[in-house]
Amino acid sequence: MRKPIILSAALLALSASSVMAQHYDPFFSLNGEAGSKGVTAALAAGSASTIGDASDLNLAYKMGINDKLEVGANIGLGVLNEFSSSFSTLLIGAKYGLGDARAVSVNLGAPIGDAEDPGLSIGLMNVQELGGMTVNQHLQIGLLKGFAAAGANIDLLLEPVEEINDKIILYVDVLVSTNTDNIADWMSIDLAPNLDIMLSDTMVINAGIGINVYDGIIRNEDIGVSVALVASL
Repeated sequence: MRKPIILSAALLALSASSVMAQHYDPFFSLNGEAGSKGVTAALAAGSASTIGDASDLNLAYKMGINDKLEVGANIGLGVLNEFSSSFSTLLIGAKYGLGDARAVSVNLGAPIGDAEDPGLSIGLMNVQELGGMTVNQHLQIGLLKGFAAAGANIDLLLEPVEEINDKIILYVDVLVSTNTDNIADWMSIDLAPNLDIMLSDTMVINAGIGINVYDGIIRNEDIGVSVALVASL
């Protein structure tokens, strides 16, 4: 159902890692076919107790311009977060396919809402078979003050994929992030297992948790939660 548009999903970053926060598409997804369209509504909170007063709501849209180029936008809304403005962030970007299993990505964070400065990220997405299992990989470099106050962010997503049955897919996201300004102090590792549950041929619900297993400064002990509705149009 989803292969041309979504290929496979990845949980929104819930704690210190910003690997997905620097991309217009909140899920791991290679570029879609020409004319393909997809939308996502995703809700994430740093812990179950903060849902409703410190949650991030993201609305994303993407479209395949041709078989190699996809463009998209992600709007962050703070309507459920007392610490954010109603229109908090805007990301626009693109993916360009380098074959069936690889793409480059470019994303621009606009200096509007809660973002005072622009941000720029460039990345490489890759899908690889390792040990009989599909592993999604996304390396991103975050530049400019909108993404990195100093130095450059280095973010890596490693995502093993396991198909449970024809309706459920398990993803075990490993999110590693740091900053070139001080690699050791900014090093953070998050573990975010999540499930895709097929609702129909064009709609999926994704739900999962996020655990910060290591942080070079202060480890976040809360367990993040996320739920999203993903649809192809």
